[in-house]
Amino acid sequence: MPRPPVLFRSVLLLGVLVAGGFLGGCGPAGTDQDAPLHESSETAFPRPPGKQQAFAAAAGTRKDALALLDSLKRSALRDAFAPLERLGYTRRVRTERLAEGGQVEAFEQRVVRYAPGGDGGARVLRSDSAGALASSALGRFAGSDEADPGAPSANLAQQVLPSEFPFLSKRNRYAFQYRRLPDTTLASGPAHVVVVRARSDAEGENQSIRYARLTIDEDTRQLVGLRMHRMRRSTLFDEDTRQLVRLRPLPGRSARPPDSTRWVPAETRFATRLHVLLRPPRRFRSTASYFQYRRPRDA
Repeated sequence: MPRPPVLFRSVLLLGVLVAGGFLGGCGPAGTDQDAPLHESSETAFPRPPGKQQAFAAAAGTRKDALALLDSLKRSALRDAFAPLERLGYTRRVRTERLAEGGQVEAFEQRVVRYAPGGDGGARVLRSDSAGALASSALGRFAGSDEADPGAPSANLAQQVLPSEFPFLSKRNRYAFQYRRLPDTTLASGPAHVVVVRARSDAEGENQSIRYARLTIDEDTRQLVGLRMHRMRRSTLFDEDTRQLVRLRPLPGRSARPPDSTRWVPAETRFATRLHVLLRPPRRFRSTASYFQYRRPRDA
């Protein structure tokens, strides 16, 4: 069987990496609920109520939004998955293959408990599946430990997210609209919210990131929540991807100064539609939640 084009394999690798447990949604702190089987991708990626009105109402806040982005730190998001190698935690992950109309054609779901210390192994608490997922045959590409291919990779964030967000570059700011929305409150405390949109005119049409909503911890200026919509168009393939991630402080040691806070994953969600030349479109969705964290005894 001929190998798929290089670009297609690169994009499919992205989908498999995230299906292994990365990108996610912004729900209430501590939730471990996934979208029900019969519901569409809109359930995994609910539209914030009044999103259009909120963006319009924030007109005139571009300067404030850019000031927050200039002080933004991304190390928490970049390093959030590294501690999972030593921590104890429970992870619920569900990956689905969808029909064009949104119906679920196949799914895999697991709830796994990982022991702290990195040497206690993993215990599958619950597992279910139906149909055949293309990603199952590609599990070896998931960037995980060979002993546990289902576990999230320690450097998964670097593998999936761009090394630089184009809307943070001063030379690209002409192509985006920036708004500061009202502050919000997370389990970790107050947070700022910035929304970025690619312009709909010629200046923004070549930007692959069409929308981003960034949640920024007030004390540390760390990026702790991200909702992003990316579209790519080329001769060989089209990609339409929506992804979310939400972090939380690692429980315990609350007396530590804010700059030393260790952030870990709370929820991740990912949905993509891939259309490769001469192939039918393919849609995948993955949701994961991380909870019941436990530090190793020597920490």
